[in-house]
Amino acid sequence: YNCINMLLWNLICFIAFILVPCASRDLISAQYGFHDHGVEGMPAPPAHFLIHAFFQPYQELKDMTCIECKTAAAALDTMMAAGATVEELENIAITECINFNLFPSDVCSGMVKLCGAEVLYVLNNTDYKYDTICGWLLGGHCQNTELVPWTIEIPGGKPEPYHPEPDQNTPNVVRILHLTDTHVDLLYDEGSAMRCDHPLCCRHEFGEPGPGEAGAGHWGSLANCDIPLNTLEELIAQAALTNPDLVYMTGDLPAHDVWAQDHASNLAAINVTNSLLKQYFPDTPVINVLGNHASAPVN
Repeated sequence: YNCINMLLWNLICFIAFILVPCASRDLISAQYGFHDHGVEGMPAPPAHFLIHAFFQPYQELKDMTCIECKTAAAALDTMMAAGATVEELENIAITECINFNLFPSDVCSGMVKLCGAEVLYVLNNTDYKYDTICGWLLGGHCQNTELVPWTIEIPGGKPEPYHPEPDQNTPNVVRILHLTDTHVDLLYDEGSAMRCDHPLCCRHEFGEPGPGEAGAGHWGSLANCDIPLNTLEELIAQAALTNPDLVYMTGDLPAHDVWAQDHASNLAAINVTNSLLKQYFPDTPVINVLGNHASAPVN
């Protein structure tokens, strides 16, 4: 059995569960894991996980991802220790992502190039174990991950908390409108295919609907699509009729095309949304909060 092939195979798992899921890891869950049996403080070698996986009864794929993740993390650690560059690891990740049809080629390439360097930087500059990595990526069911100890110094000299009593002579009710996760797609194309091989559809680039299939609707689609701009505007216009005293906008304004996003595209979605809020709430305070989708690459 060729050890190089083994490392490459392990890296495939790394692609699926470390680089590419930067956008879609919330869709993956795992409920299976093993304890380390190596030297205290050190993870077991990749073969340990492969042997145990081989003798386990058949389970759904999602129940095996924890084993694969740990095996991949071990292989990644080996390749990084051997001096593999970020570009080399990214190229392997993109190639295998495409070969194994994990995502379309532009999604594979886009996500790896956007997130690869950041992921590898974190792994190179933190103390981590395989259980910790896979627990963070796949959730708590993939081993009981120990919390990383944090020490935060809080500046002193702050005043004592002040708890004012409400004025009994004024109304104690405030109408607050809370908007969030609007995810407007500025490239939404009415009539286009709302089902495609990409994580986000309803765009001209993904073609027309197939025979007997409906196209993307005027106001949106019950498919893998975000809302069009006209729907966002109508939503805000109708909400303005409720005459709120205050508006909370708690983020996640760009679309879900996270493999193709950059600073300019995310800023465009944020600016369009805030322009509509300013138009329909000219005299109402609007409090904005950045969501995890505001950054490029996506958090």
